[in-house]
Amino acid sequence: KPRKPVLGMYFSGTVEAVGNDIKSYEVGDEVFGTTGLTMGTNAEYVCVPASRSFIKKPKSLSHCQAAATPIGAWNALHFIRLAKLKPGEKILVFGAGGAIGTFAIQLAKLAGATVTAVDSKDKLSMLTQTGADFVIDYEEQDFAKSDLKYDVIFDVVGKSSFRKSLACLNSKGRYLLANVGFTPMIRGAWTTRTSDKTVVFAMAPEGESELIEITELLEAGKIYPVIDRTFTLEEIPEAHRYIDSGNRKGNTVV
Repeated sequence: KPRKPVLGMYFSGTVEAVGNDIKSYEVGDEVFGTTGLTMGTNAEYVCVPASRSFIKKPKSLSHCQAAATPIGAWNALHFIRLAKLKPGEKILVFGAGGAIGTFAIQLAKLAGATVTAVDSKDKLSMLTQTGADFVIDYEEQDFAKSDLKYDVIFDVVGKSSFRKSLACLNSKGRYLLANVGFTPMIRGAWTTRTSDKTVVFAMAPEGESELIEITELLEAGKIYPVIDRTFTLEEIPEAHRYIDSGNRKGNTVV
């Protein structure tokens, strides 16, 4: 069973009450953000310390869109920044069909990069619509077996071959790992130290300043959350089963 009484880390909702010392928010404000590892957002109400990362929700965003944004956008923005993409560079996003990958495609395109997205066949059309220039069905084609080289490879799901991915990078290429185990961390640190390629696996800070920047991009229409399905509060078990199936395209919202 869950180790926490109530799961869920990201939310969008309306303030129902505030503490006596809170001056920046008032009852009726619409806010969105994260509770962090304290979780608790799979509920009708959640009590959030003022120190947590959340901000007022723009009127132009629905609660559904706002709740679907933080986890993917925070991580995608973090890694795309670390990639230091330049216009005309080529990036491959492995496991591009989820929350992080769909935002990474859009942010990479904003940076002027050519994007190749890798995921299962049923997600390829969505990835093209999201902005990917090229798509690869990983069940039919191993990107590492082609002669193509990339400036950046961003593995969102932690399932790409370390050795093969490095071989597919150009000189001074960057290999980004969003979900990384201990062994790839050691190999990555050694690779960065002994070669002209860089392996990056730093955790994404979920700060207010980044969330404000993300919100500005959303309001300007430069990025958007891909929302696959929505579930009611009573359907949370079904939502978890759907996510575990691996069929989710972008985000799933309760």
